[in-house]
Amino acid sequence: MKRNLLLRDELKRLFSSSGKRFLAMKDGLFLFSSEERGISPLYFFLKTFGERCEGTYVADTVIGRGAALLLIKARVAYLYARMISQGAAALLERAGLRFEYKEKVPCILNRAKEGPCPVERLTEGVTDPRKAFDAIEKFVMNMEKGEGVL
Repeated sequence: MKRNLLLRDELKRLFSSSGKRFLAMKDGLFLFSSEERGISPLYFFLKTFGERCEGTYVADTVIGRGAALLLIKARVAYLYARMISQGAAALLERAGLRFEYKEKVPCILNRAKEGPCPVERLTEGVTDPRKAFDAIEKFVMNMEKGEGVL
């Protein structure tokens, strides 16, 4: 238990000081980090590491419902988020995933702050992590091709 607390503290310290927007560690070692915004870093982390994601400690800037479902699918051990949506927190609690956050908001907004972010809309009502992953994968691939968002 003490080791877990040390890992969480180290993750939060490194996340705060590194300037990264996403950070994943396992057994005290860095696995993945990114300075990119949005769902892409978490998606590519899962895509790259697959089953090895299980038991990781993750820090991310913003966690909405879609990201929460990906974290549940990955079976991470712990999450630290600067901002988390109420829906994401409820999903993580239901799944028994340990997490902390700096700020909880009703919904993650799009970058223009005009409405829900595209991934929040995409995963609205979705509770199956696999279905969320498939939808997010299509979304990310469309973004990579420059086909825009929803």
